[in-house]
Amino acid sequence: MTPHLAEAELPQLEASRMSALERRIEADLALARHQHLVPELTCLLGEFPVREWPRAQLMTALYRCGWSRCPSWR
Repeated sequence: MTPHLAEAELPQLEASRMSALERRIEADLALARHQHLVPELTCLLGEFPVREWPRAQLMTALYRCGWSRCPSWR
């Protein structure tokens, strides 16, 4: 793979990776694995602070863990 091709394909590959990651996390939430997702989603939120889906999924996971209110969400 040439550097030019890698540079051209990188955004598409990253978008595909994020889409697959989002679907996997949604499946884990559906399987009630919310406690195991909190650390992963916290890291993802730090890595991608402007993306909405990790924040929404983190809020769902925290709620299902019994966190009904968190000061950092205000």
